[in-house]
Amino acid sequence: MNFGPDDDQGTWSAKHDVLAVTGAKRTRRYLPIGAARTPEGRRALIPAAVV
Repeated sequence: MNFGPDDDQGTWSAKHDVLAVTGAKRTRRYLPIGAARTPEGRRALIPAAVV
């Protein structure tokens, strides 16, 4: 997964309104404010804040 300048290997999950990214280097949690499609048709989440 790539997120900003970070690169890591792991999984993600979404429960209620929290996106949890569990990577080999570290775990992060975000509050997404929206989701959109990229020009390639992929889904992209827009996180608002780190929990």
